[in-house]
Amino acid sequence: MRDTVAAAQKRTLRARLSEWGRVALVNLAILLVLTIVGELLLGTWIFGANLGTLNVHTNVRLRITDSPYYPPGTVAYYNRDRFGLRGDYGGDPAKVTLLAAGGSTTAEVSVGDGDTWSSVLERTLRGGGKAMTIANAGSDGHSTLGHIKSFEVWFPKVPGLKPRYILYFIGVNERGVAADANAGADTLAHSTAYRRVRSYVENNSAIVRGIRIVRGWFAARRIGVQHGSGKGETKDSKWVPARVPTEMAQRLRPQLEAYRERLKILHAKTLAFGATPIYVTQINGDGRLVGGVVHEIEGSGGGQAYVELSLYNDVLRRFCAETKARCIDLAAELRFGPGDFYDSYHTTPQGSRKIGMFLAEKLRAIIR
Repeated sequence: MRDTVAAAQKRTLRARLSEWGRVALVNLAILLVLTIVGELLLGTWIFGANLGTLNVHTNVRLRITDSPYYPPGTVAYYNRDRFGLRGDYGGDPAKVTLLAAGGSTTAEVSVGDGDTWSSVLERTLRGGGKAMTIANAGSDGHSTLGHIKSFEVWFPKVPGLKPRYILYFIGVNERGVAADANAGADTLAHSTAYRRVRSYVENNSAIVRGIRIVRGWFAARRIGVQHGSGKGETKDSKWVPARVPTEMAQRLRPQLEAYRERLKILHAKTLAFGATPIYVTQINGDGRLVGGVVHEIEGSGGGQAYVELSLYNDVLRRFCAETKARCIDLAAELRFGPGDFYDSYHTTPQGSRKIGMFLAEKLRAIIR
């Protein structure tokens, strides 16, 4: 009798486990189907801008807190939308009239959305009666190589994007480009299959986008201080004469000639895109010319960087003069001081404000 009862109990338990297993499988299948449907409808796999495997950050929502560049208690936000752009342009790329392009000095990962130089530029122009809608396409590490590539694999994928002007804030990253280079982040694509697949998922997945949003809202963190090369000027900085190699222009000649050729290509692609290019020279914060002598912040090495960047700026100036392209010589005309840079090249909100207001004054005479 006991054996019969035990056998019946075992059969009942097996039946229950089997039933529970079937229910679990059905629920998992339903969840999987709903997830796939949700991904297809809410992600950009089918609808919207599919940026594929591009090394362009999309759908980023981050908080900047405890930053030494803001007053205590300030919370700022770093956002990049589904097209990889920053800026309050209403989410409709067709409304963009000026596109700001550059590297990390344009992307400004340490500066809140409303304090980037591109945002300050837009507000200042509007306040002066020039209604411009500006989007920021700055991307860390990009040089003219990346800007050229953007016309092939990025900008055409952004629906309706047809700005009247593209402003290039360039020079700093050109110093790291070899004469025959075409690799790295500037290709806008990763070199390994794993990174390409990962970027493809990150750029299109609604789930990943949701995780990023939640992480950005609830994980207070400091952003971008890791840039940190060289030294930003403070009121205690000591400026000293720099020792700079005299043969630098000769040594850099191949790179400078290659830069000029890239400018030609970039200029042509911008015009073919239906936009007017505007070029802006750059400067480093820890090197300067004082009475005809190159100086640097003591211990920064900024003197050599200043001379190298000046050579690239000279190429850009000559290119603009020869092609009658619009060029704003920020490096020669705008002066920075303590607190404007937090390292050699990246500006604090204070420095970004100076850039935005300076560019607004110059652009008033350029834009229609």
